[in-house]
Amino acid sequence: MIKGKITFKTLSPVILSSRMEGALYQGVDFKEVEKNTKIQIVYSFYSYCNRNLKAERPFEFASNYYIPASALKGALLGRVQSCDFPKEVIGEQEEKLFRSQMRFRDIEIKPTEIILENIHKIQYLYQNESTEKQENIDSTKVYKIPKLDVFFPSIQVEMLQAGTEFCGEILLKVEENTFKEKLKNNYKNTTQKIENYINEIDDRYQKIKKWKLSEKKLYDTLSNIKKSLQGYLDGEHKLIFLGGYKGLLASLNQLDTNNEKEIRNGFYIDPISHLPYGLVEVIREEYFKNKISIKNI
Repeated sequence: MIKGKITFKTLSPVILSSRMEGALYQGVDFKEVEKNTKIQIVYSFYSYCNRNLKAERPFEFASNYYIPASALKGALLGRVQSCDFPKEVIGEQEEKLFRSQMRFRDIEIKPTEIILENIHKIQYLYQNESTEKQENIDSTKVYKIPKLDVFFPSIQVEMLQAGTEFCGEILLKVEENTFKEKLKNNYKNTTQKIENYINEIDDRYQKIKKWKLSEKKLYDTLSNIKKSLQGYLDGEHKLIFLGGYKGLLASLNQLDTNNEKEIRNGFYIDPISHLPYGLVEVIREEYFKNKISIKNI
């Protein structure tokens, strides 16, 4: 039995929420959010606390939070997708068996590391796609100016803030080198996802130029996002995507970039780091021999 200890650092805010199932509602679960009285719904980060039905009290952060073991496992190993095994049912079964030979634990998060923020998204990035594919863009069409802005102003989300370090423990029944190789492959997949983001930004940049918009702030925003992403393509960073609202580009190992309908709704970007939500770096891996049986966990 091998015990693994992995230390992570968030590069952008991480959103881990059961969304509607764990949502808190103004007038039902809280009186108001003091710094923003227009907020009607709060998507809560995973917590062991019950904050329901406290309509007489202002919104309060929970006394404890956690990252679910299942979420961390999925982020570290990558999703099991049928497209990864197009003709190899046995391969998919072996993958599931491999994943069953390890145990992850929930990771406790301090309340001081949780922030309450609106989600941001680049809006109006895709407009009239059928017209854009023609050689001659409609010069009479008035295009809305794409912008990185608040998405659903009445909703805020509890997020694990960027720059937070946390440590997870894993018990492995598989060989250490086998597990490390799996992680290495997933890090490569994350690098590919970042490259997909950059390619899509380049594509959007060229198409927006055809719209003849003179908004310098827009081009600066796209440039800053591309620059932030490129900083993690030097091969020295071990990266994963954790949580939600990271967009389809960061969710799939294989993506048909020619099908714009697949990705047009997925440009959620943190306005401070200029990175997709949920980008996390593995900064340290440690492995030890352990006498505990995986059956006793």
